Amino acid sequence: MLWIWRRTDFRDQATRSRNASPMSAPIVHPQSKQHVLGDWLDLHGLDHQTCLHLLDEIRRESAKIPAYRSNPDQQPLSLDPDGVWTKIISAMCSFLPEQQKVIEETFQRSEKIAVPGKGKSRKALTIDHGPAKYPTIMYQYFGEVSDLLVVAHEFGHALQIRASEGEFMPPVMREVCAFLSEGALLSSCSNEDAFLAENLLKYWQRSNRRFFGNLATKLQESLKDENAIYEYGWNYPIARYLALRIFTNFSRDSVWRVFRGEYSIKKVLNQLAI
Repeated sequence: MLWIWRRTDFRDQATRSRNASPMSAPIVHPQSKQHVLGDWLDLHGLDHQTCLHLLDEIRRESAKIPAYRSNPDQQPLSLDPDGVWTKIISAMCSFLPEQQKVIEETFQRSEKIAVPGKGKSRKALTIDHGPAKYPTIMYQYFGEVSDLLVVAHEFGHALQIRASEGEFMPPVMREVCAFLSEGALLSSCSNEDAFLAENLLKYWQRSNRRFFGNLATKLQESLKDENAIYEYGWNYPIARYLALRIFTNFSRDSVWRVFRGEYSIKKVLNQLAI
């Protein structure tokens, strides 16, 4: 979650954190009320026309999601938190084999705090302590398949923090990295246990309905008002869509450059010819 907008505040890494899980409701921070649509567009180098074009592309992507709403199986996951992490790190190393060292170091040296899951919300956050330290990842553990995607998402944030070495990265691109981590997990599990692969895909598609449905609609409505109060949910539809395209079209070297913060949204769009 983006809590503070000013670039100087972004560099105050010791106090900045975000609720970055795609499955949790955005936290409203008092400072977010100071920022409006125009600020968000400027921060990302976007304009109304580009956003509307992206939302058209998102609608086309949304049409590919199966119409049926088959719910994920609620059978308990046969993995404890350590097993979840093992699977995620293995997936990321397979996805970015040239970066195995930094992936493993980020996993080993980041603090990971799992708390028992309560209720229906999958809340998680990754705390950035600055380039000299490793992040802290906090997440709820329910013992369900969805835990894998939540933890993969948070690890994507942690890896991006380490890869970008303290350089500022706007929230859409941070979320792109987190979604790419989820994609690596999905790809890795597609060749494994059929139950796990099938249910991860169901959770992924259910999230896509939210990102490409309600959240995309909210962004489109907000684009009508230059002074609309900033909502973190605006970042998700564009980030999810770009992550899908990057995953299938970028070389692994270019994907790593995304994690390092070398790609702006404009540069991604140019390379994808969107």
